[in-house]
Amino acid sequence: MDFTETYDDTCSSVGFAARTGAIKTLKALLKSGRSVDVKDNRGWRPTHEAAHAGHTQCLELLLNSKFTDVNWRNFEGLTALFFAVKQQHVDCVSLLLRHGADPNLSSELEGNPLDIAAAANDVKIAKMLVDHGADVNAQNHYLKYTALHSAVNSKSADVVEFLLAQGSQLSLSDENQMTAFVHAALKGDIKCLTLLLEEAKKQGLPHLVDVGAYDHATPLFLAAQEGYVDCVELLLKHGADPNIPTVTADGVKDALPIHAAVEQEHERIIDLLGPVTSKEAERECSVRLMGLALECMSYGLLKKLVNFDFDVNVMVNSAEFSEFEHFDDYICPGFEHLFWDKLSTLVLLSTKTHHSIVADIEEIVELLISRGVPIDAQDCFERSPLVQLVTTCAGDNLKVMECLMKHRVNPNITHPYIQGNLAVRASLTNMAGLECLLKYGADIQLNWTEFSQNQHPCQHFWAFVCLRLRYCVREANFCLIKILLMFMDIYPVDGTFLMLKDIVEESDWSTLVAMTDTPKTLQHLSRMQIRRQLGYGRITSERVGQLLLPELLKDYILLGDVKWEL
Repeated sequence: MDFTETYDDTCSSVGFAARTGAIKTLKALLKSGRSVDVKDNRGWRPTHEAAHAGHTQCLELLLNSKFTDVNWRNFEGLTALFFAVKQQHVDCVSLLLRHGADPNLSSELEGNPLDIAAAANDVKIAKMLVDHGADVNAQNHYLKYTALHSAVNSKSADVVEFLLAQGSQLSLSDENQMTAFVHAALKGDIKCLTLLLEEAKKQGLPHLVDVGAYDHATPLFLAAQEGYVDCVELLLKHGADPNIPTVTADGVKDALPIHAAVEQEHERIIDLLGPVTSKEAERECSVRLMGLALECMSYGLLKKLVNFDFDVNVMVNSAEFSEFEHFDDYICPGFEHLFWDKLSTLVLLSTKTHHSIVADIEEIVELLISRGVPIDAQDCFERSPLVQLVTTCAGDNLKVMECLMKHRVNPNITHPYIQGNLAVRASLTNMAGLECLLKYGADIQLNWTEFSQNQHPCQHFWAFVCLRLRYCVREANFCLIKILLMFMDIYPVDGTFLMLKDIVEESDWSTLVAMTDTPKTLQHLSRMQIRRQLGYGRITSERVGQLLLPELLKDYILLGDVKWEL
């Protein structure tokens, strides 16, 4: 039922006269003995009508009747005083209070008259109510807020100052355990926040600056989250602790104020919180700063955090990132997962570089590595940065790959649950990635796995290659297959190789047959052996340039004769 909708046919003649301010008609009706307590469909009596409309003379006439109760409530539990305060009819408020209206009667939903005056920033009415006994610390039935909460939420600094002078308790909190300090910080009201902090200092209650909401979100956390620089500065000046974390429903430490600032990319606030935030406290949180900076694709923030000496070697759960949901299909179709639950900083970085062109990506990678970020996965549960990069190896990801290779990342990645070199497997749908791996020294031979005595080890790999190429690659098949064949010591034999016939053009198939009919040259086999002896990470123009060989051979060892383009 809607208690606010008015039906005129339910309003008494006395009520209608009070509503319209018809004082002469009202006098006549009362003189004739008409009732003053007839309710309309909302439960409104004539006193409610007069107070709401601000008709002081009509209201006074009604209050002088011996049959009138000044504290009558409508169906919502609201009194005439409530309506007069809400409409800011000062004369009506004064009249009602003189006739004994109770300023502490409240509605379960709307609160009491002082709450309304505070929300309206009406100091005059608030003073009138307090002078007639209004409780400044009365709390709403459901929401539990006080007049001080209402004043702060409305940024009514004058009312806040008045209420504090009248003894408002600073420690009272609402249903969400939010004190007035929390509300002031959330609103970014520097005036109200200053008044509250100064009063807390005066009363010897400085700890209230750190009292948080139900999830332990402190005033500092909320000010940082909303980007209120002046409030953050003020709170820190008054001793706010930047190392109090929010907590989850399970009681797990979640995030610090600096996490909130990083997530919203408030750089000025990060500059304020960075020097005073404990590195140990940050490590104890389930949310990590580096993960947030990378999730925001903000490399400026990342560099700023590194300069503040926050831990760069973070590890987060892959379940938190949707982009990893189907990632393992690139490596081995049919496997639901590789148990790669952990994501390192470099893996997170590799998922973001393709979103935008980042001029200083190499500098960032160098910075992370110099601060101790591992370039290789540390166990079988950690996703490999190189495998992640090679699946989308283009643009900035290629720069990152080259940077990792300069630092001797291992391109021969194995896993206890998957056969072969995962980096090579992942690159089969990305020619640029495969080129980068093979130039660097990735070993295709690791993919040779023996499943029966009658099957050559390379055949199982070729079955996998054919499967991947048939469904994932079209026009690039021929060139990619030639490159793979070139890096093998021997060519595939029997029926496995025949699978390639279905996924290349007929003319290309003839070329492949001719290629495999001819044994590899001693020159090529020697080149491959030299590259293996050098080892990954050392097959560079600088290292090969030091060999006592003719320049032509050096270029040959560096695969200068190979045509990689599609």
